[in-house]
Amino acid sequence: MKKSKQINILISNTGTQLLNFRASIESSARLQTFSISPIEGSIHSSNKTTLVSTFSPSDPQSLSGILKIFSNDLNEPTIQINLEGVGQPATLEWQK
Repeated sequence: MKKSKQINILISNTGTQLLNFRASIESSARLQTFSISPIEGSIHSSNKTTLVSTFSPSDPQSLSGILKIFSNDLNEPTIQINLEGVGQPATLEWQK
């Protein structure tokens, strides 16, 4: 069943100082269904970086998680993004 889907999450540093971040995912799934890359990094002033969240379900069911991004941003030191996905059953295709 390991069909995966990825989404890109853009983080911008609009401040004047170096922005340091660390990302983690809390998931309701018993296996590592959601992942994030990179899990930490730094962004210089007026620059951006892209995080990639991957959903890789092992069962055909609805799953959820929370992506948390922790940073040294004084205004928003923690950001939460809800993640949801539905695993689809595997399909077989026959060719003659």
